Amino acid sequence: SRADLAASWGWFVAALLAKTSFVTLPLVLPLISWWRGRMSAWGRRDVLRLIPFLSASLVLGAVTLVLQIGQARTRASDPLAMLVATLSRGMVVSGRAVWFSLSKDLLPVRLAMIYPSWEIDTRSAAAFAPSLAVVAVLALLWWNRRRPWAMATFFALAVYVLLMLPVLGFLPATYMRSYACVADQWRYAALVSPVALVVSLAMGLLHDRASRIGAATLAATVLATLTARHARLHADGESLWRHTIAVSDTWAGHVQLGFHFLERGRAEEALAEARKSLVKYGPRTGTWILIARSERSEEHTSELQSRVDISYAVFCLKKK
Repeated sequence: SRADLAASWGWFVAALLAKTSFVTLPLVLPLISWWRGRMSAWGRRDVLRLIPFLSASLVLGAVTLVLQIGQARTRASDPLAMLVATLSRGMVVSGRAVWFSLSKDLLPVRLAMIYPSWEIDTRSAAAFAPSLAVVAVLALLWWNRRRPWAMATFFALAVYVLLMLPVLGFLPATYMRSYACVADQWRYAALVSPVALVVSLAMGLLHDRASRIGAATLAATVLATLTARHARLHADGESLWRHTIAVSDTWAGHVQLGFHFLERGRAEEALAEARKSLVKYGPRTGTWILIARSERSEEHTSELQSRVDISYAVFCLKKK
């Protein structure tokens, strides 16, 4: 009915206002119709129903894109050239991000607040292999779509890729350039797809009610245990950032731990984390900000400067 359609559109706009990564949902809706066997019955009325959703995605998606370009560009950079460069970068990042994200969704261990950044070389043919593998797997599944397992897996993987499309590196996101190409919080919408596939597979393998209840109880217990363990890491900043450094050592992890120390008056420990960041990863804006905020006096500033000089010298020697 029109009321249901209006309500659906309203909730969709609310979702976009909360997180614009939902912009690709209108692309998923026809795929759901295909999965339910209704695609052949699609007509003018169905297309018209999709237009309000596409319009909302285009408008709010464009606003987000303009904001991201504004944050990422410099005075000398050309927005169009930036988009073209980001597209080629996305062709390298996308496949790698899909496989990495799937591995974390299916086996949620060694999760981190920030993951290490990747070296992206668009001139290397091998760098495109993960993305080509995604295309090849989708093509193979589509070729065998008459088989139930292939059809289900194709649907799940296609939905997963479409829902993750805004965060696969094709757009100029500041976070991707400054920190990492992947993040756990980007997979919330797409997570439903592999979960549904695993659940349907389990339902197909387990035929009696008792075994299904047992499997569901076991899965819920394991996931609840992992969630509780991970939640304890968020009890305080020190535990969180030390875990992040242990799992995926990044410059941002050291800097964030340093800021945590600084907020509690532990300037020496904050400086130690800044030094580690400098030695391992070279000068970064966040590292310099941490150093600047750690200054307490003229004597301390002089001592700090000597530490910075030594750290940067060590970094340069390591590069050689």
